[in-house]
Amino acid sequence: MSLATNYRGNAATAIIQAIDGVADLNSRMEEATKSVELSDKKMLSAIVAITSIDQELGLLKQ
Repeated sequence: MSLATNYRGNAATAIIQAIDGVADLNSRMEEATKSVELSDKKMLSAIVAITSIDQELGLLKQ
């Protein structure tokens, strides 16, 4: 899940760079969008893994 957090932080940094005028708005928005998509993918993978472990340990009832 820390990767997901890192990707979200990267997205925020990209947007701040665009706002501050350090980098091109379009390129930063593209970078932010990619980072958010990667974050969502990593978060979903982590949730699936945690759920699988919980099921194997009998912590979840079906």
